[in-house]
Amino acid sequence: VPAYIARPVTVFPPHKVTTAEIIDDIRHHHPNHPKLRALPRILANVGVNTRYFTRPLDSPTVAGTAGTGDRPATAFHDALDLAEQACRQLLAAHQLQPGDIDTIITTHSTGFSVPNLDIHLMERLGLSPHTRRIALTTMACAGGVQALIRAVDMTAARPGTRTLVVAAE
Repeated sequence: VPAYIARPVTVFPPHKVTTAEIIDDIRHHHPNHPKLRALPRILANVGVNTRYFTRPLDSPTVAGTAGTGDRPATAFHDALDLAEQACRQLLAAHQLQPGDIDTIITTHSTGFSVPNLDIHLMERLGLSPHTRRIALTTMACAGGVQALIRAVDMTAARPGTRTLVVAAE
């Protein structure tokens, strides 16, 4: 049985923020920062003009006024909501039911939670309790590639299985 890789589904958060807005925010909140002259130049040189945030730039969890416990918890739950949305879109696009998924591989570096993204998604999506889970937590940028490698390994070891890969950032 030949393996098939579905086109990925990408879900963007609702708040589009420009680099210029981020620089203005830094200038406003940190007018006396010793690196204030260098920071805008560094951010502008990255080459990314827009970013998508789950919350507005001035919200407490983005602006940094929220507590250290609230920020990662909010980020994790926002990533979970987006991951669920992407999974539902992918299942619908390929006319699959949650019970059709044999393995779920998750990766993220946004927040930390126990139970982790895989358990939350299994519950929210209604995946079978027999679904294999591989949680590649906090692997950062390399996590998506590692998740795909594990999915290929899983498919090679168990031809015909359906593996759902979720990278949430």
